[in-house]
Order: sequence, then C-alpha cells, then structure tokens
Amino acid sequence: MERTFLGIMFLLLASSAHAGQFALLLNGHAIHLREAPGFENEANYGLGLQYDFRRNGRTLPFGFLVGFQDSHRDPSYAAGGGYRWRLVERFIDFDVGLTAMLMTRRTFNGGEPFPAILPMAMLGVGRVALNVLYVPDVHPEFVPVVFLQMRYAID
Repeated sequence: MERTFLGIMFLLLASSAHAGQFALLLNGHAIHLREAPGFENEANYGLGLQYDFRRNGRTLPFGFLVGFQDSHRDPSYAAGGGYRWRLVERFIDFDVGLTAMLMTRRTFNGGEPFPAILPMAMLGVGRVALNVLYVPDVHPEFVPVVFLQMRYAID
C-alpha cells in the first residue's frame, strides 16, 4: 500500500497541466472524545497532498491522498475527495463540507481498505488553512475523534 500511495502522490505532483490548486497537508493531531484502551496516540503526524479543482460558485470540489500514524501508532493511508461550500470569504475563509474516502488501518478490517464519509470544516487565511474532520462513533471499534490537519497551498 505504501508504494501505491507514494506512486500516486508522485504522479499528482509531476502533473503540470491543471486548472485548480495543489496544497500540502500536514497531519498533526487527533482529539479523542472518549477514552478507550489502545488509543493513546493523539499525535497523528503524516503528510499528504490535496488538489482543489476549479471552483464553481461557492462549491469547491477536492481530492486528496494522505498517510499518517494512526491512534495505535500504525501507518494509515486514505485517498478520496469531497465538496466544500464557502460560507465566508473575506480576510478569513470558512468552508464546511463532506469528504468521502477509502482508508486503511492495520488494526481494522484486516488491514483492507474501508469506506468513510466524514463531515469537515476549513478555516484559512491566504495560503494557510486548518482542516477539521469529525470521525463519529459508528462502529464498536471506533472512538469519536476530531482530526486536525494543516493545509498549505503550493501554487
């Protein structure tokens, strides 16, 4: 999975003909909303790449690839996309949206990819933004989490 992830990320970065905007993602922190054994790691560091497609009014479609250390200190990968809706566009930008992805976790689903649809928000100034995703308690093995990610536009 790691090689596939790195290969796709390289192809996205190498692409020079695009109409949208690339951004680097720096995963940083997971806030677990309930205590559970084995979820001791809240420093979910990792890197990713986001591509924001051409904007259509207030709608901003995007795609992403990301790899990070999960709450069990295992590597985790996700690829997907979604839509954000721009609610505020002044000095500070504020978007809300949904993201759909395929994700892998060694300790869930036998390490096989599984789908997820998550609500998200983005708060940004200029090239820098904070992505906030909410992972609800939808499975007995999940703990509700607020996941924080820094986004830096690179073009």
